Amino acid sequence: MSAFSFAGVSVAVIGGKGWEAADRWAALGAACIILYNSWRQIRPAILELGDVAPDPGTEARIRSTAAHVPGVLGLDKCFVRKMGLNFYADLHIVVNGELCVRDGHHIAHQVDDEILKACPKSRKFWYTWNRKKN
Repeated sequence: MSAFSFAGVSVAVIGGKGWEAADRWAALGAACIILYNSWRQIRPAILELGDVAPDPGTEARIRSTAAHVPGVLGLDKCFVRKMGLNFYADLHIVVNGELCVRDGHHIAHQVDDEILKACPKSRKFWYTWNRKKN
């Protein structure tokens, strides 16, 4: 920004009469650069406030990790959101319909543990596990 100011004042002083507007134009150029840099700084924060989903790779990694846990027959939904510095996921896993509630709950905890290992920025998961009838 100083370069714009210096250039504008220099042109106005050296150019003399008729070049007074050079300083104003230089200030306008500096203001445009300030606005551009401000937008680059505030855009990520605005997107996070708007509850924007993280990059698709994060969701794919969570889905892949959950699908490889023994006892998981499939995945219905996986919604991942960033809150603060961490990721939170709402995951619907499908388990065998013949399992008791305790076993289904145990599988959900295994999924949780595996995802936390694979995605260190992940912190909390909400699970809905559905029973698939044979």
